[in-house]
Amino acid sequence: EESTLAALIARAQIAFAVSIVDRSPPRAGRQVSSPYRTSVPDCLTSYLAFLKSCGSEPCRLAIAADRDAIGRDGLRNAFKADRKRFQSPQCAETLQLRFCPPGEEPLPLELANLACAAVVRHLHEPTQGNPIFEEVRSKLAKVPRRIANEATCKHR
Repeated sequence: EESTLAALIARAQIAFAVSIVDRSPPRAGRQVSSPYRTSVPDCLTSYLAFLKSCGSEPCRLAIAADRDAIGRDGLRNAFKADRKRFQSPQCAETLQLRFCPPGEEPLPLELANLACAAVVRHLHEPTQGNPIFEEVRSKLAKVPRRIANEATCKHR
C-alpha cells in the first residue's frame, strides 16, 4: 500500500510546501506563540517561490482540515497577516482560506495530510524506510532546514 501511494505521488504533477515547527515548551521568559505564526509564512513563501519558478497562476483557495475554534482562529489570523506580504496584488486579494468539515476533505488535502504524516514519521524514525517521504522530498518546493541539514550531515 505504501509503495502504491508513493507511486501516486511520484506521478502526480504537484509540489509540497512543508514547515517544521518545534513544539517544545518555550524557554523561561519567552511567550508561547501559535505554531501557525511560523508555519504559515514558511509555506506561503515556498508557494510564492514555486509560482515564480514555474510561471503558474496563483490559486484562489487554500483549504485546511477543520480544527477547534482556537486552532481555526490561530490559522486564520496567521494566514491573513502573512497574505499581505504577497507581491502579487491579485493573489493577496483573492486567496481565501476555508476549513473542510471532518470526512469531507478533498483529495489534495488528503495528499497533503499523507505527505505531512510521512515527513513526521521520517523525523521520528529517520533510518526507517519511508517510500512516501522519499517521493514527497523530491517534490518539495523548498526543503526545510531541518531536512536539508540532515542530508548535509549524512554526506559528511
